[in-house]
Amino acid sequence: MNVFENIKQAIALLETNEQHFEELIELQSKTDKKIDYWLHYIELNNIKVTESYKIIKEIKRLREERRKYKNEFELIKVFKDNENKMANASN
Repeated sequence: MNVFENIKQAIALLETNEQHFEELIELQSKTDKKIDYWLHYIELNNIKVTESYKIIKEIKRLREERRKYKNEFELIKVFKDNENKMANASN
């Protein structure tokens, strides 16, 4: 077992998680903007029944996408909180 290589891999994984954490914030923000677009579109336009169905499907798809990002974000957040506890000098 090469301890040095294991430490390097662990650090690389932590950095990857940190990058993904930041990406998730951006992805969720972009998805929120798309959802807001459709909500404003509904608010400001007269919509036909056939068009409304397509809009509802798109909003549903965007909400599912947002939920995926939010779940990953929360999982990494829990990890980050515990990572800080593990790094505490008393531990």
